[in-house]
Amino acid sequence: AQNLFWNHHGEAMQRLGYLPDGTIQEPHKLFESKLRTQLGLKSPGKKKVPKVLVESSKMLEAGNDGVKRYQFELLKEFQSLDRSKIEIDLLLRDKIIGLDKLNLENLVNRTEDSIEETDSIEEVDPRMDYEKGLLSIKSQVKGVLSEDVYEAGARIYRAIPIRKGLDLIRIGVRKLRFEQVKTMFSEYSLLHIPLPQHAHWFADVRIKKLITVHDLTHQSHPNFHTEDNITNCKDGFESLKSNSSTYSITISQSTQADLKMLDKKLAKRSRTIYEAASSNFKMCRDDEESARLRAKYSLPHVPYIVCLSTIEPRKNLPNTIKAFMKY
Repeated sequence: AQNLFWNHHGEAMQRLGYLPDGTIQEPHKLFESKLRTQLGLKSPGKKKVPKVLVESSKMLEAGNDGVKRYQFELLKEFQSLDRSKIEIDLLLRDKIIGLDKLNLENLVNRTEDSIEETDSIEEVDPRMDYEKGLLSIKSQVKGVLSEDVYEAGARIYRAIPIRKGLDLIRIGVRKLRFEQVKTMFSEYSLLHIPLPQHAHWFADVRIKKLITVHDLTHQSHPNFHTEDNITNCKDGFESLKSNSSTYSITISQSTQADLKMLDKKLAKRSRTIYEAASSNFKMCRDDEESARLRAKYSLPHVPYIVCLSTIEPRKNLPNTIKAFMKY
């Protein structure tokens, strides 16, 4: 009789917290707390989901450099994670936005020409309102003044540092906003910074930090960097060295070796994780598609390579060409 009962009602009984041998287990999570009380069980506390904050100011820049693409691919993968197990927010200059509330494609495909047309950017980038405000004032002034008077006023405007003063005020306001948003950082288990140049902004933030180190060319090839960039890099690596709760990712063994030369202790808190191509890139086996692309870019029917980089001496394009010729 007992076996017949459990054959018919075993699933329901186990959901209620009863087992065939008479022991009591946790009831199904969908049952009310009243049932748990009747079973003499404590109501479980709400499980705390770890929160990660990703510094993402690169995503607000026009253009599409390597670091921006790197971050875009990371964030795209993060979107597929189970939000019941981890929560990821983005720090977009002085605003924190949930990753699930952003259209990443709109962010990464921005160009200088499309900035004003991208509505999703205005929600997260305070510069847009600022620039549009100045353009609106300019348009209104131009509409009420004669062309001669407007041009005379424009020359005066350009001659005196009004714009510089406005920029200083805007930067000051942004710094205040940033200090306010920093008070929210304690909610997070980890802060990911995709570029060492940005690390010095968070030197006084007392949560675990993870910094992606792409290269140390500011040290090996300083002649290919601006003074500001070198200073920001040095400050970023200093914040890495001075904080034992700061870790780093290097994207190659070469970068890891350079980091070890810079600071052995720092290298011990680092792990090499290679960058991979997006799953969008596949071997093309369609002859018609291949012919269309060759025609579009005027490519001859001979072997060729595509090199994705900026046209800068530090990219070492001559050696890329020499390597291809040898191959």
